[in-house]
Parts: sequence; C-alpha cells; structure tokens
Amino acid sequence: MEPPLVSIVIPVSIPNNIAVCLRSLKKIVYPNFEVIAVVNSNSNAAASRIVSIVKEEALGFPEILKKRVHLIVKPKMLGYAAACNIGYKSHKGKYVLFLNDDAVVESSCLCKIVEIHENDPAIACVQPKILSLKNTGIFDYAGAAGGFIDIYGVPFCAGRIFEVVEKDKGQYDDVKEIFWASGTALFCRSSSIDEVGLFDETFFAYMEEIDFAFRVCLRGYRIVLAPNARVYHLGAATSESLKIDRDFLAYKNNLLVLLKNYEIATLTRVMPIRCVLDASNFLMRLAKKKLRLAVNVPRAYADLLFRSLRHALEENRRVRALQIVKMDSVRKKMLPRSIALLHTLKGVRYFSQVRNMMPCR
Repeated sequence: MEPPLVSIVIPVSIPNNIAVCLRSLKKIVYPNFEVIAVVNSNSNAAASRIVSIVKEEALGFPEILKKRVHLIVKPKMLGYAAACNIGYKSHKGKYVLFLNDDAVVESSCLCKIVEIHENDPAIACVQPKILSLKNTGIFDYAGAAGGFIDIYGVPFCAGRIFEVVEKDKGQYDDVKEIFWASGTALFCRSSSIDEVGLFDETFFAYMEEIDFAFRVCLRGYRIVLAPNARVYHLGAATSESLKIDRDFLAYKNNLLVLLKNYEIATLTRVMPIRCVLDASNFLMRLAKKKLRLAVNVPRAYADLLFRSLRHALEENRRVRALQIVKMDSVRKKMLPRSIALLHTLKGVRYFSQVRNMMPCR
C-alpha cells in the first residue's frame, strides 16, 4: 500500500531562505508528499522573486513530485496563522506539516513521524527535535525538544527556558508527551485539525500553536515529541527582516491564549497572579532601562481590553463547546508553579530542574 500523503505547508514572505528549505525537501526519503508554498508579501518584487525561486527549485524534485509543488500567491502579508490556514484549505494529505521557510528538514524526518502517527490514533500532533541551523549541536529557541507551559500560561521548552538555550546531549530524548509543538515544524493529523479548528488569524504570528495545542488537549488528544526526527531552524529570519514586533505580539497573544482556553473558574484564580507577575516584569524591564520592551506589557493589556476581549470571550464559548476532557486533566500537563519566579528567584535555567515538578512528565 502507498504510504499516506503528507501535505507540507510553507508560508513565505521573504525570498531569503526558501531555496535552502526546498532543497532539504528534495532529499526526503518519504515517497508521498506535496508542497504548498503560500507566498504572502507586501512587496511585489519580493513575491515575484519567491515565485521564481519556488518554480526553479521544483524542477529538481523527483519526477513524480514535480506536479505536487503548488504555489498560492496573495498580494499582502497575512501573518503566519492566516498563511497556514490558506495552505491547509488546499491540502489533500492525511497529515500536514506546517513548516517555516527558514527550516531544513532531515531526510528521514517524515518517515519517523508518520510511523508515530500511524501507530497511535490518539496522537494529534508530533514535533521533531528542533536544532539551530547556525550551530547544529544546540537546541533552537523556537521549540527545542518540545513545548510546555506553566499554570499562568508562560511557555518554555525542554532545552530552552527563557533565553537560556541548552546543548543537545540527548538529555531529553526520553521526553514523550509535550504540551505544545512548535509552529516551526508542526506535524498534525488532518482529522484532528478539522475537529478543533485552524489557527486563530487574529494572532498574526507567535503563540498560535500554543492556542491550537490547548484545543487539541481539551479535545482529549495527545501531542508528542519525536526525538529521532530532526529539523534545523535559522530562527527569527522573517520577523527580523520585516521588523515585526515579536515581543509585543508574543505578550499580547499569550494573554489571549489564557482568556480563550481557560474556564472562567480557572481564570479567576490564575489571572490576578498573572497580572502581578506581568507588573513585576514591567518594573524589571524599566529598571534595566529597556523602555520599549517595558511599554509592551501595558500595550498588550490595552490591546486585550480594547480590541480583543470580545473575540476572546466568543472563542471561549466555542472552546467550551468542543471540550471533551476536564481542565484538571489538561493542567496535569502544565508546570504548577511560575516558571518566571523559578527562573528569577531560584536560578532555574534548565528543563531538568523543573521536570520532576511536572505532574505528568
């Protein structure tokens, strides 16, 4: 039997890195996949250059795959969430890999991840180990060996806590279930996406995969790490080129994740402490004379109150309607203490230091 089709969806806004990404896909040994490049850019020149690169690189694919390299061109920059959604609506695969355009995929990666999915229908998403493309012995910031969050919604990874990124020594190869899988290389079962919904396009970029993961977990599915499958990531290439305010988007979207996915009873317990933590972070940023970063904290709250609150409440009702498992079982996958306080006050720098605190690990 032919192995199941995998649709690889790649949002592309700048022409800098897509050629290297596509060249890595040519080396994939998995025989049945398609590539959907969603070109979205405010620059006509950049969009034209991207289209030329994709068409040129498509000529190097095996004959059977040449016709499976598709282009969707939009005349404006949509953001990662919307571009992924557009690509997904054109996909045909049983599985879909949402892939950053500055990522390089190891040749055996798809084989290993498809095998994991095929052996367990309760698995909705799989993340490969994500390493730095600049230094392949170091974890990548965006995903590392799988994503987690604390009870207050602050994300961290096995292999990366805040700005501390570890060397990969195989120390997290036994990590199995994770809370969220990085959008850098997010491998999903299509039927699970159809159940919980696509990415929230109001996020534009950053944290949309954590919001998505919340819904996956509330639906009763699992998200796991595939440590023997590897992707190498350049990291922040698009946001730096386009001057996207990553800090503000991440802060605002992280708050939105909580309001969308927590039940009201949980929100009333969590949000007052989260507000205190954010106020402390604001003061720390001011003390370090990081004024622009400090301003992003009240900016995020203002955006939430005056622009996003109605959307968050509407989405919260939708999430409650699709929820199958109780929030208590989802919280077992979270760190029950503040990772920010552990990092600042206790000197926690490595995932190994908090692993035993996780109810499910």
